[in-house]
Amino acid sequence: TTVQYRLTTVGPAQHWFAAEAETMVAAFDGAEFRNRAVLGDCRRYAAESKISFAGEEPAAAPKPGAPAPSKPGRLRKNLLVDITVDQDLDFATATADTALRATLAEPLQDGDQVIAPAGAKVTMRLLELARVAKPVDRYELVLRLESLEHNAAPLPLSAKLLNTGTAPGLIKQERRLMPAFQKKRADRFSLLARESNSEQTVLYWEARQPRVRKGFRMRWLTDSAE
Repeated sequence: TTVQYRLTTVGPAQHWFAAEAETMVAAFDGAEFRNRAVLGDCRRYAAESKISFAGEEPAAAPKPGAPAPSKPGRLRKNLLVDITVDQDLDFATATADTALRATLAEPLQDGDQVIAPAGAKVTMRLLELARVAKPVDRYELVLRLESLEHNAAPLPLSAKLLNTGTAPGLIKQERRLMPAFQKKRADRFSLLARESNSEQTVLYWEARQPRVRKGFRMRWLTDSAE
């Protein structure tokens, strides 16, 4: 089990909080299981009281502290951006530096504040597309999340890929590869994952199914500076 801590601003001070936790389990039959949790949206709750006497006008008490909402044009870290791709991407005709249309599958929220509703338009960009023959014939897609339509204007997005839904041809990526010798061998195969960041993320696709189909789901975490 691995726990990563991050310095987080809560109220007027910063504290170290667990931000990510990952547990890897290897069974005796060679099967491996991975559980990953991402924590965020820490809040500070406070209350104040004041005694006043007759003849005194009590001053209005400040409201309890709450996390500052995202400022216009700027999003906090670790906000979930859940999107659905709105168009097919055919690798035979696609070129690098191509914009891809998508929409929010779920509202983008910062605590109780809804920044953008489900259905808001999102733009991704295909930065690179290459076919690689070894160790398995595949396509490598380099993608970046770029912007979100917010109040009729594009809001820049800087985000890291968290996970994806399943799709025909999508090759599973693993943090580490440990071959398991079993009587039943799966037809599917995996590749070692490449590190994802806010600049780009890499997906691997089988060459025999060279297309990302409309409806492919992707989940990202914002990576903007606080």
